Amino acid sequence: MPSLSPMDRFVNLIGGEQNLPPQLLPTPPAPAAGESPDVNDELSKLPSVEAVITEDALLQRAQAHNASLSASVREVVYPSIQPQFTPDIAQQPTFQTVNADLSIDPRRDEAAPLGISLTPFGAVTKFCYKFVKSEYQQPLATLLWDSNKIYQRNWDLWYVWSDLAPSAKPVIFVPESQVASLIDDCNRAYPNAKVGITDELRDEGMVVNFDSRRNDLRPKWLGNCTSRDQHDHWIANLPLPLQVKSPMAADRDLEGFKRHIEQALELGKAKRSAKIHRSQQAAMQRKQSASKQVLRAQRYLGLIAKKDEDDLMPDMAGLSIAAIDPSKPPPYPLDMDAIFISIDCEAYEKWPKVVTEVGVATLDTRDLQGNAPGSVGQNWHKHIRGRHFRIIEHKHLVNKEYCPGDPTAFEYGKSEFVGKDNIASALTGCFHEPFSKKQPDDSYTVTTKDANAVEEKRNIILLGHDINADIEFCKAIGFHPLNRGNMLDVLDSADLFRAYTKAVNPSSLGNVCYHFDLSAWHAHNAGNDAMHTVWALLAIAVKDASERGSEDVAKKHEENFAQKMEEAVELAKERVKSDAEGWGVHDDDDGGVAVAPREEDFASKKAKAKNPAFGPPRPPSPSASGGLYTSGGAPLDV
Repeated sequence: MPSLSPMDRFVNLIGGEQNLPPQLLPTPPAPAAGESPDVNDELSKLPSVEAVITEDALLQRAQAHNASLSASVREVVYPSIQPQFTPDIAQQPTFQTVNADLSIDPRRDEAAPLGISLTPFGAVTKFCYKFVKSEYQQPLATLLWDSNKIYQRNWDLWYVWSDLAPSAKPVIFVPESQVASLIDDCNRAYPNAKVGITDELRDEGMVVNFDSRRNDLRPKWLGNCTSRDQHDHWIANLPLPLQVKSPMAADRDLEGFKRHIEQALELGKAKRSAKIHRSQQAAMQRKQSASKQVLRAQRYLGLIAKKDEDDLMPDMAGLSIAAIDPSKPPPYPLDMDAIFISIDCEAYEKWPKVVTEVGVATLDTRDLQGNAPGSVGQNWHKHIRGRHFRIIEHKHLVNKEYCPGDPTAFEYGKSEFVGKDNIASALTGCFHEPFSKKQPDDSYTVTTKDANAVEEKRNIILLGHDINADIEFCKAIGFHPLNRGNMLDVLDSADLFRAYTKAVNPSSLGNVCYHFDLSAWHAHNAGNDAMHTVWALLAIAVKDASERGSEDVAKKHEENFAQKMEEAVELAKERVKSDAEGWGVHDDDDGGVAVAPREEDFASKKAKAKNPAFGPPRPPSPSASGGLYTSGGAPLDV
C-alpha cells in the first residue's frame, strides 16, 4: 500500500478537506527601497463592507430568533406573569462590579444574643425553588435569586460548626427579620404568589432560636455579607471545630441542638428526604409528651380527675370534662399528695462549668386544700417557699454580658452563702422534711436526724424550665436530684407552655410570665427563677383547666386546622401541576439554533470529579508518579 503524503495525512486527521481553513489572499510583494507601501493593498486584507453587513445581519437574526423562542416558552409555562414591583437588588448588575471586602470581621466568633430568631441560609438560597408556587418559581428566581442576586442582599451571617453536631461545612444562619424582608419583596412583586413561612416549615426548622442553649451551643458571628465572594471566602477561612471530649450539656439539650442542625442541613438540600418525615414523627412524640405533662400537673393540683383504671363505666371516658372555676377551690382530689420542688442554677457566662447560684422553690399541695387558685394561680403563690444559695468561692463572678443577672436581688427571702463543699448537703436538705419550711424569724427549719424517727416519704415532683440543663449543673456540684426513691415525676415548664400555646419553639421563662401578666422581676437570679418557674406551672395548669371546653378556643383550633388542611391540599396540587408543566412548546417550533458546548458549562462537573469532597487531593496516578498510594494519599510500600 503506497504511503500517504504529509498533506494527505493532515487532511485525514482533521476529517476531510471541508475542514481546511479558507485560503489566504496572496501576499503582495514588499515595496522596493524608497517606495511607500500601497494603502489599497493593506485595506484589501480587511473584510468587505458587504461581508460585515451580512455577518451582522445574521447575528441579529439569530439573537431575535432566540429572544422570540424564550418569549414563546415563557408564554406557555408562565403566562402573563409580570412583576408589579421591582426591588433595588433586581436592578443591580448580575455580576460584582467591585471587589468585595474579604477581610475577617474582628467580631467573628461572638455568640448570638438572646431573643434572635434565625433561618438556615441554605434554605433561603433554595426557597423559591422549593417552597413557592410552581408558576412563580422562575419569575421570582430571575428577579431575586439567579446570578447570585440572593447573596447581594444585606445578610447578617451566623454560623454553627461544632463537633457535637458534625457537618462537612459550617451551617450558616441569617436573622428571620431579614428573611421576612426578602419575602416582602416577593409578595410586592407578585402579590398572588402569597409567599410565606408556614407553620409546617417552622416545625421543620425554617425558624429556630437557640435561647435555651448554652453559649457554646449558640451560633457565632461570621460577618455582614453582601456578595457571594464574601460568603465563600469567610467560610473557607473558618478554623476546624474543636473536638469536645466531655460535653456538659444535658442529653436532651444536645438532642435539641443536633435536631436544629440536622433540620438546617435537610432544608438546604435540593430535595427533602425521608429524614424530614422521621423528624416530624419525633416532633409529634415530643408534642404528645408535653400535652401529657399538662394533664398530670392538673391532676396533681386537683384540676382534673384521675381516670380509674377499674372504672365500671368505660363510656364515661368519652364524656367532655367541664372547665373549672378558678375562683373556687380545686373540684377534684389532689392526686398523689405531692410536693413540687423547683430548681434553677446559674453558671458563670465565661466558664459555663462554674455554678455560682442555685435556687430552690417548694410548693406542698397539702397547703392548697380548700383554697381557690385564682385566674392564673396567683392565690397559691403565698404557699411557695423560696431559697437562694450563693457559693462563697464564686460570689465575685457575676454575669454581665450575655445573660445579665443580679445575685443580690433575691426577692423572696434572704440569700444564703454556702461553701462549694457544702452546697450538695444544703440542697439534699431541701428534698427532705420539713422541705424548706420557714420559721417566724424568717429562718428555715433544720432538723437533726433521729435514729428512732421515721421520716414520712412524700412524693416529689421535680420542676424546672429547661430542666435537663439544671440537672447537669447540679451533678457538676455533686448533687444528684434524681437519685432518690420518692421522685415521682419530672415536669418542664418550657414544655408545658409549648403544649398550652401549641408553639413550635420554646419560650424563655420571662416570656411565659409576661404572657400571663405576672410581674417576674430580676430574671437570671437563681432564687427568683425557681419561684417564677412554679408560677409558670400554676398559670399554665389553671388557665388551661379554666378554658377547657371553651367554644372560642375550640373555634380557633378548628380555624387553624382548616387553614393548614387547605394549605396542604394546595401544596399537593402545586406539586402535581409542577410535574406536568414545562414540557410543551409551540407546534411550529423546530428546536431552535444549535447550542455549541462551552468549557465553562461543564467546569463544575470536572471540578467535582477532580476534587474529592473530603481530605487532601489525590496524588497523580501510579504510572505518572512511579508508585502506589493509599486513599488518604500516603505512599504504599509494595
